[in-house]
Amino acid sequence: MRRFLPALCAVVVMLGVAAQARAQSDLASIAPGARVRVSILRQAPADATADPDAQSRLGLDSRSRIVGTLLALRSDAIAVRAGRAADGQIEIPLSRIAQLEVSDGRRSRAGRGAGIGLVAGGVGGYVTGRVVGRGENFGENPGDPKAVFGVALGIGGALVGAGLGALIGGRFHTEEWRTVRVR
Repeated sequence: MRRFLPALCAVVVMLGVAAQARAQSDLASIAPGARVRVSILRQAPADATADPDAQSRLGLDSRSRIVGTLLALRSDAIAVRAGRAADGQIEIPLSRIAQLEVSDGRRSRAGRGAGIGLVAGGVGGYVTGRVVGRGENFGENPGDPKAVFGVALGIGGALVGAGLGALIGGRFHTEEWRTVRVR
């Protein structure tokens, strides 16, 4: 086991470096039309901060974050269409961008729900089977009937829980964001 520990550590470090390299991409890798989330420094562009209605229309919140579509990318600024309004175009100097993220799409949470349901249903079914099996007399079987009944209900509970968890998790979608280096 001790011989494999350094190799295992090396693999974990290499996977971490590869994940970090994938998560951090360059600004030039974003194409116009991509959905972006821009966190700007405390001072928003002058045309957006003068009018509170403009802030709302452009999607600026208390953290000065804009979610929209990338329209153009220049060496000193980006143009983003924020919100759903056609006149919601805003130009942000690169020097004012605290963080830039690009959407990798929306994902369903069905798999996560199935996993949670599998564990919860399995544990619940096993415990129920042990409790119900305690009062049962399964004849002349010298084995432990509580354990057999508990495992049977545990498997059934796990399958039902996984199915329900997948159905419930499939109703929830989240958007995945990838950070992009600006400077």
